[in-house]
Amino acid sequence: MRFEAPYILEVYDQAESRYVPGMYAGRVIAFKPLEDSINPRGWERIAVDGLEIREVPGNHEDVVAKEAHVRAWAEQLRSHLASAQSAVSRFDTGGVWAT
Repeated sequence: MRFEAPYILEVYDQAESRYVPGMYAGRVIAFKPLEDSINPRGWERIAVDGLEIREVPGNHEDVVAKEAHVRAWAEQLRSHLASAQSAVSRFDTGGVWAT
């Protein structure tokens, strides 16, 4: 679904042109649709710990509209979230890595 109303597009353009992202003290994982020409490399300049690009099936508009695409994206996301949770569970509340 696309929003084509001129007012919505104008508000979106204004917000996008005024937004200045800050540095992110971590690693960014960008999910890029295979059939899309959008380059997520712009995230590198704000991701202190780097950028990882993961490709998912589909294009910008159907990546979350087609069940098979959503399923593939969800599998990758689930894996990354499990890894992050595992890393957090190894870190105790005093800020010391558990062995």
